[in-house]
Amino acid sequence: MATSADEVVDNVVSEEEEEEEEGETDEILNGLVEKLQELDSTRESYLEEYLKERAALEAKYQAKYSGLYKERAQIIQGQESCIPHFWVSALSNMETVGSMIAEQDVDCLDCLLDITCKDDADGTGFTLQFFFAKNEYFDNEILTKRYQVPNLMISGDEPILKKVIGCDIQWKEGKCLTEQVVTKKQKGKGKHSGQLRTVTRTEKKDSFFHWFNPPTMPPLEEMNEEVALQLEAAFEQDYDAAQALRTQIIPKAVRWFTGETGQPDLEDAVDDLVAAEPE
Repeated sequence: MATSADEVVDNVVSEEEEEEEEGETDEILNGLVEKLQELDSTRESYLEEYLKERAALEAKYQAKYSGLYKERAQIIQGQESCIPHFWVSALSNMETVGSMIAEQDVDCLDCLLDITCKDDADGTGFTLQFFFAKNEYFDNEILTKRYQVPNLMISGDEPILKKVIGCDIQWKEGKCLTEQVVTKKQKGKGKHSGQLRTVTRTEKKDSFFHWFNPPTMPPLEEMNEEVALQLEAAFEQDYDAAQALRTQIIPKAVRWFTGETGQPDLEDAVDDLVAAEPE
């Protein structure tokens, strides 16, 4: 069927009107989206303000807690009377940390004088410190573990571990708890067949003190799905232990020592409230 000139003109006009309407609709939508983006940007600024105020508030009360912890340390270490096996008992009673302690570690951990945690001023990380009396195992007086966690103050988020820094333990000769030297007799091969030779090698031992040497990323060429999963699990276990120390053992040490933990308390209620913070 032939199309008249008027019909062609009408069709062109109709298409132009549709395009114009679509353009107007897009412009309106873009304007609305921009307003939503402005609201989102304002929310982000409020969140930054909240995190700064929260970090300052936590620092204020950490300073107050610190005085109590120093007094606690004096009681535990007491000049005339002390509390024996305090820290090793508290650590052992907390499953997350206790599961990492080998039997051979106990005597060494019994030399612990104090455990402290210092949060970064901006709330993006923390450092754990273990103070030891002079002992037969290593020369260090303090063992440290530092965590850089940019989103530490944002409850509910998966922790972003920017960096984990351990420390070198200066083991005394023959006292290393993380490794052992194994000597074996082996029969020779080839032209040395029938001859016995002595082979010495170093083997890894289970020990809590491995925790001070954090997991490391392998070379890219060695990375595969299995290695990635193992690394993820290692970092998770490492950080779980750090958080158990920071939020449970250090602030509630006497409860872990006596075995009173497990009952809800005021601090647990506060933690629940903080978990409902703006995200």
